[in-house]
Amino acid sequence: MKKFTIFATLAMVALAAISCNKNEEPKPQTEQKVISVSTSLYSFTKATDTAFESGDAIGVHIISNQPNEPYLNNAKYTYNGTAWKGEQTNYWYKDESVVADIYAYYPYSANGGYNATGINFTVNSDQTTPAGYTASDLMLAQASSKPTAEAVKLGFKHALSKVVVNINSELDEAIADVMFSDVYGTANVSLAGGAATVGGSKGGIKALKVKDTQWQLILVPQENVTPKLIVTTTAQKQYTFDIESAVSFAAGKVSTTTISLTKESISTSFTTEVTDWTADKELNFSQSGSQDVVIDTTTLFLQPSSEWLSDGAWFAAYFWADNVDATWVKMTDDDNDGIYQCAKPEGMVNVIFTRMNPASSVLGWSDAAVDKLVWNQTADLTFDGNLYIINGWDGGTWDTLYSVD
Repeated sequence: MKKFTIFATLAMVALAAISCNKNEEPKPQTEQKVISVSTSLYSFTKATDTAFESGDAIGVHIISNQPNEPYLNNAKYTYNGTAWKGEQTNYWYKDESVVADIYAYYPYSANGGYNATGINFTVNSDQTTPAGYTASDLMLAQASSKPTAEAVKLGFKHALSKVVVNINSELDEAIADVMFSDVYGTANVSLAGGAATVGGSKGGIKALKVKDTQWQLILVPQENVTPKLIVTTTAQKQYTFDIESAVSFAAGKVSTTTISLTKESISTSFTTEVTDWTADKELNFSQSGSQDVVIDTTTLFLQPSSEWLSDGAWFAAYFWADNVDATWVKMTDDDNDGIYQCAKPEGMVNVIFTRMNPASSVLGWSDAAVDKLVWNQTADLTFDGNLYIINGWDGGTWDTLYSVD
């Protein structure tokens, strides 16, 4: 990836200080200046290119002299291919002696309202697609400014950590999946300085294939963890590698390991690739075992997005088929790995996954005791794998979850 700096001027949308969270268009005083920002993307990399794409969005907060009272709260700006567009025009406050702290982050989230403690961010556990990988690349920028007619420059930097896995394989079969397991996927990241505090439970992150011999993934900064590297081939053979000692992953850093798979033996060697991220460390893995893996066809799995996990929601699956009675099944996550599951009823060929109101425990489409029982649902689905991964609020993709034979 190229290392570069981009400048893009964006005109920020209009919002008066008192009504920044209201829907109505504010009426600015003539002496107030329009807020504008230019963004510098330092060491910026996306999975498919080296620039912002049409449809990318950032969120912006402006905090004046009251640290817990944002003047501008999570304003969304979307790139249309040539410029940044907002939903309103924002004006600076009238007191031009007051210095504001300005924070911005990428990618934008509707749940990204300003919080003095920082952003709660979860990387995608499935980063096998460019979209899943890019959506995990949290970047932050901050600056200070008085009201000004000039654009305020915000320099974005990577807030998380990157891992590159190089695999030299002489096996006859291709590599199907590369997973980094036993690592945290969620952290609270400070807007001021980017310090990260992990939360939740550990799980696995599937890597993006960037070329035939290389995979990469993003994870939240974390200390003293002992990840495993799991490589699955198309012949349904799974190779597991244990790291030789506990390791830490730092923000803005890239860690690299190289694994060799041969017909006679399996070994690891270690190099550091200098990329657009700052090179950090070599990861030392050694093989701990291999086993055949099988696809579980009797269990159905659901990996909700951070949006679906919000507000204490629970999850269910609605199954049906021709000439078979439809049925509801509650999905549970007993091992707290972020993946919910239920038994797949025999003979069913269709499913809808639903996000349920925690005010009720009823399995169904409605409940007289609550205003809305089903908060969100997928489209009508036919099975194309045993794991369905929710992306954002509405999208989703099928994948395959393997188990050891």
